[in-house]
Amino acid sequence: MKIRTKMLASYLLIVALFVAIGAAITLNTMKMNDLQANVNQQVEISNYASAYSKGFTLTSQSVAELATNPTQAITDMQTGQTLTTATSAYLLENLPQDSTLYTVFSETNQIDATTITPAVQALVAAYQAKDPVAVAAQTKIIEDAVRAVTTNLDNFQLLIVENVQAVTAEAASYATFSVTLSAVGITSIAVVSIGMALVMGGRITAPLKKLTTVAGKVSMGELNQEINIKSKDEIGDLGEAFQRMINAFKMTNSMVAEEE
Repeated sequence: MKIRTKMLASYLLIVALFVAIGAAITLNTMKMNDLQANVNQQVEISNYASAYSKGFTLTSQSVAELATNPTQAITDMQTGQTLTTATSAYLLENLPQDSTLYTVFSETNQIDATTITPAVQALVAAYQAKDPVAVAAQTKIIEDAVRAVTTNLDNFQLLIVENVQAVTAEAASYATFSVTLSAVGITSIAVVSIGMALVMGGRITAPLKKLTTVAGKVSMGELNQEINIKSKDEIGDLGEAFQRMINAFKMTNSMVAEEE
């Protein structure tokens, strides 16, 4: 193998190490970006869930205010219902349907659709009809339903916190892996580069030193020199040519000696 081929093979090996390590780090970074996007989505879902909870809180408070400020109470009820309706649409669309979060929120939304919304409408109608018995009954229904919803939403927020913690921990492990991979990769490339430089340098400089020594002896008339360089590259070709030159000197000296 020629010196150029050896050097090219060494270079390609180092490039292959760079590419492999770079590809691993790139894939790791892409995974970290996906995890970060997941965390961002979880935070956004948490914000919508908080807004959803505020809608129920507003509805509950308006029920208590119905006796003292009916106009404002009815307005607050409608506002609370509008808020829960808008936020529930987003949550139902963006929560994975096979997740625990979706199950918990679906139960909550079901309570809203089948219990709270009809009860609020019935409460307003009962108040306008000045039916205290119906007002008390619907108020009790709404308060009980809001408590059940509040419990579900607390569990919902707790699940989100657990999900964010799990994703954050996974992202941290990927970040640690990237740092470790970078350190190991750089160290490996440095070791391989130094090792190959030493090996290549030794295979080139050692035969050259041998040829230099032989050349010095030949110049002093010591023609009984044998060059034994087994490398099959330009250095080996140079050694063979040098040996032929020594043999030619020997033959010339023999012919001169015979003539004399």
